[in-house]
Amino acid sequence: MQTEGRSLPDSGVFGGSLVARGGTDSREAALSGLKLVLERAREQQRTGYLPGLERAVQEAITTLDAAHAGAADAGCDHAECALAEAAAWAALGRVREARGAGELAVRDFARAAALYGEWIPRLQKPAGAHRADLAVVLDRLGRREDALPLLREAVTAGTATWEVYQRLGLALMQADSGEAGAFLIQAVERNAEDAISLEAIGDLLADRDRVHRIELAVDIGVNQQLRAVVVVRLHGRGHSSSRTASISR
Repeated sequence: MQTEGRSLPDSGVFGGSLVARGGTDSREAALSGLKLVLERAREQQRTGYLPGLERAVQEAITTLDAAHAGAADAGCDHAECALAEAAAWAALGRVREARGAGELAVRDFARAAALYGEWIPRLQKPAGAHRADLAVVLDRLGRREDALPLLREAVTAGTATWEVYQRLGLALMQADSGEAGAFLIQAVERNAEDAISLEAIGDLLADRDRVHRIELAVDIGVNQQLRAVVVVRLHGRGHSSSRTASISR
């Protein structure tokens, strides 16, 4: 399978039997390959390239589950393997959510949240990236009160992904907070394909009753790349020229 000019490891890498047999070197190689798959799964999910991704992540989960069972011989501790599996479930949930399989996605996110909750405290090294992913997963599960402190923590700690900024921006927008626009802009700056944040920014700009509307337009105005993206998106949605004029000037 190809994505953006890079090749993913052949699906044979993911068979659980590879972790169950062979020496430590082969097991470590398998786990390294799985981490690469998860990294590329996130990239494909970001760009919306989904063909083959669901199967690849499912195979990764099968192998990670086997690796977790034999972690001492697989080149990682139990926490490392369990958290890699949590990340895989979260990735699978994103893919299924994107293709409209909402019930399956909720199940996947719930599995990810349970693994993160159990194993993050046991990890013997900084867990900022895992805590950031947990924040996104909790928000996707509708557990916003639990997610918000972790979303803010990720921003403060410098471990926030574009999804963290998106989920935090949407949460603050729902709360009618003046902070929402700035976080949504951060999401789009990190992922120009983030249609959800772009839509939300457009809605903020359209709502003339919001006190922070002008401040948001100023923020976009000093960012040439973001301004161009938002203008194109708003024109594509059929908004009037007066609506986009405040951004494109």
